[in-house]
Amino acid sequence: MMYDLVFMFHGVASLPFSASVSFLLSTRSCRVLIALKGKRFHKIKNASIMMLPGSAGSVSRFKLTIEIANKGFASAELVRHLAPLTSNALMKSLPLQDRVHRYADKFVYIETRLVIGAEKQRTHFRRGDVAYLTSNGSICVFVQDAAVQPMNPLGVITGNIEVFESSQPGDVMIVKKPNA
Repeated sequence: MMYDLVFMFHGVASLPFSASVSFLLSTRSCRVLIALKGKRFHKIKNASIMMLPGSAGSVSRFKLTIEIANKGFASAELVRHLAPLTSNALMKSLPLQDRVHRYADKFVYIETRLVIGAEKQRTHFRRGDVAYLTSNGSICVFVQDAAVQPMNPLGVITGNIEVFESSQPGDVMIVKKPNA
């Protein structure tokens, strides 16, 4: 299970901390070191860390729900390290909605109107992969293995890929966070 970190200073909870933090957890003690101004670290006394269950499950993997209107839902997982800038821009833009297009029965896609550059591009994708096509700003879901033009890899469909296989051009696809 993944956890969100909440830092406690003198018994007062601070916001979840995401700056440069180096910490060491042990069974009996906890030291918190915070990076300040370059490589210099300072120890903060009377600090503790509370670990609360995270809502996202991970800082590098994001759950998504993709709906094809009147056809069904699929679950997907964006893997941030595959294309971090693309993943972040996409997550900030959710929910996204547009009409489905098909490309030669290799993948279905929607245009997002996002402008994101090339990042860690690949040309070979497997059934169930999710990618971002930079030339027209589209999110693509592969319904079969394919060699295509370079795309930013994003993640994978984790459940119910059949909903994409049965989709037709003109169907409405909605990409959103789960329970949104």
